[in-house]
Amino acid sequence: MDKPIIFLSHSSKDSPILKRLKKILDDKLQGFVTTFLSSDGQSIPFGTNWSSKVEEALKMCSLVFVFISPNSIYSKWVYFESGMTYGKNKKVVPVGILGTDISEATGPLYSLQGFNIGSIDSLNNLITVINNEYNLSLSMEFNESDYEHIFQMEDTSENSLFRDLSYLIAKVTFYLHDYRDEKSVNTFYREIKAVEDSIKNSKFGINAVKLNDSIQTFGLLVQWIDRVNYIFAILDPDLTTITFPIVQQMVDEIALKENRVFKFDIDFKPSVNVISESYRITSKIFESKISLAEENLFEYDNIVFNIKKIPGRDKRIEMTVKYEGVKLVNIPLYKLIKLLFEKEIIFLDSR
Repeated sequence: MDKPIIFLSHSSKDSPILKRLKKILDDKLQGFVTTFLSSDGQSIPFGTNWSSKVEEALKMCSLVFVFISPNSIYSKWVYFESGMTYGKNKKVVPVGILGTDISEATGPLYSLQGFNIGSIDSLNNLITVINNEYNLSLSMEFNESDYEHIFQMEDTSENSLFRDLSYLIAKVTFYLHDYRDEKSVNTFYREIKAVEDSIKNSKFGINAVKLNDSIQTFGLLVQWIDRVNYIFAILDPDLTTITFPIVQQMVDEIALKENRVFKFDIDFKPSVNVISESYRITSKIFESKISLAEENLFEYDNIVFNIKKIPGRDKRIEMTVKYEGVKLVNIPLYKLIKLLFEKEIIFLDSR
């Protein structure tokens, strides 16, 4: 008789974690049950058709663990896998990992009983579910060493104001001085000095390197074009808990001289797409916390923004945010981007 198959549905970005989990889980299952992981290089032999093997495993499996993470929660493929098996009355169990709560899932997964993995005890729920499903009595539980090995990774989210969504963002660009020839040369260079002092006097005590037309520090590059009086700062999303306060100091110094609206752009990575038709966007934000503003803009919690696909050879999604009199760290960027995903205004092209 063929062994039962457990399908491990996941995002390919979580493959390293799931590979380590599968290896340890297979040892504990002692050959009574087979686990299928599409990205492990073993479940699907090289040279075979990937999609047909996945569909075959979905038909043959009797239990599906759907691993919900920041990488998979908006993946249409993961929801397809779970929906296909759930529709065939197979047991589907959502499992939250990497700080994602299963209550954030949508579709059929939202109503299914599952659990979040945040400790050794919760990791052992996998064994409990398997024992109950197949009437086994496996006693080989996960231990602390297993847990640390499976989830070994650098947690950059604690240093990012975008939290678990930072992996979707390529860069953030702040426009500190965009008045071209309207300002004097003296004012322009005074503001460059303010930029330099903001980094030097940062409470984080980080050093910076000054070049002819830029200042570089950790996760932050400030550049200027003196012929047009133009200053802008480029930030990496993973270190924004440090770089945003530094940029805030720059903004505070410049804003003291005159009141003006500041803006910044958020460039998403190529895997992120956006609805281009305005009538579809306005339909999706109906009765949400996003409202319409003038000039084809939108408003959310006292900030004005728009989001669009930049034309050209490279597919790029850009969100421009305008604000005035609000501290950068208090701008609800995480909540806004998460809401845009929930409303499917922005979405992932593939898993």
